[in-house]
Amino acid sequence: DKTIRIWDTETYEEIATMRGHTNNVSSLIIHDNKLYSGSDDKTIRIWNTETYEEISSLRGHHHGVTCLTILKNKLYSGSLDCTVRVWNTETHKLVATLRGHTNYVYCLAAFGNKLYSGSNDKTIKIWNTETYEEIATLKDTHPVICIALHENKLYSGGVGKTIRIWN
Repeated sequence: DKTIRIWDTETYEEIATMRGHTNNVSSLIIHDNKLYSGSDDKTIRIWNTETYEEISSLRGHHHGVTCLTILKNKLYSGSLDCTVRVWNTETHKLVATLRGHTNYVYCLAAFGNKLYSGSNDKTIKIWNTETYEEIATLKDTHPVICIALHENKLYSGGVGKTIRIWN
C-alpha cells in the first residue's frame, strides 16, 4: 500500500504509518536515527526515526530501487536499472554510480572496503568502496537474489534453489 508501518515489538500495536512513496516499498535500512526506504517509484526516502517525518528524497535511479545497505557514511542502493548508486549519508548527494551488471541488481552487502552486489545476470560483483572500481566478478549458474557475509565467507542464494558459499 506504498506505506511504511512502525510497530511496537512488545505490544504489537502500530505506532505510526509513514506515507510518501508512490509505489511499493521494497527495502528498508536504519542508520544514525534515520530510516532509508527504497521503492519501486525509483526513489529513496529518508525518515526521522523519532518523529517519523520525511527528511529528504533521493532521486537518480531510472527504475525501482530493490535493495539498500550502508557502510560508514555511504548508502548503497541497487536497482532494476542494473546499477548501484552511492550516496553520502550526511549531504544526501550522489557520490558515484557503479555500472557493470547487465540485469537487475537484487541484493547488496558491504564489509571493510568491499561492496558485494548480486544480480539477475547470475553474477556477484565485488567493488572497492573507496575507488568504486570493480575488483572481481563471481559467476553463478542462476540469478543471485540474496547475499550475506560472515567470517570471510560470502553466502549467496537465488533461483537455483541452493546456497553457495564463496571463500
